Amino acid sequence: MAALPVSAQISAVNLAAKLRSISQHVASAAENGAMVAHRLSGVMLQQVEHVDDAEPEKSIDALRRIGALSKLVNDTSQLSINLLSANKDMAKRAAEDEPVLPVQITVQVEDASAPEPAAE
Repeated sequence: MAALPVSAQISAVNLAAKLRSISQHVASAAENGAMVAHRLSGVMLQQVEHVDDAEPEKSIDALRRIGALSKLVNDTSQLSINLLSANKDMAKRAAEDEPVLPVQITVQVEDASAPEPAAE
């Protein structure tokens, strides 16, 4: 970057700051979406209690509410899921690019009670 003209360096720094800001806002939006999805799934679970297991056709209204809530849960959690998937793929690629090399560690044990040989 030092080889760039000063104006190009400033532009690069400004662009990096904008990208960091975008990343932070997208992560916050994903977090908010996950919280909304969690809350709506709790409401949906309460609606399941209104379904007659023996004759579910008598619970059509509750089933419609559950269906609508299920769609909302899926829609509001989509950004979070996509963000997690993207990071998972990036972590996997990074691990493949830099394989862990085997390491050999050799330990030499010496008797500390024996006097050290005199240096000549």
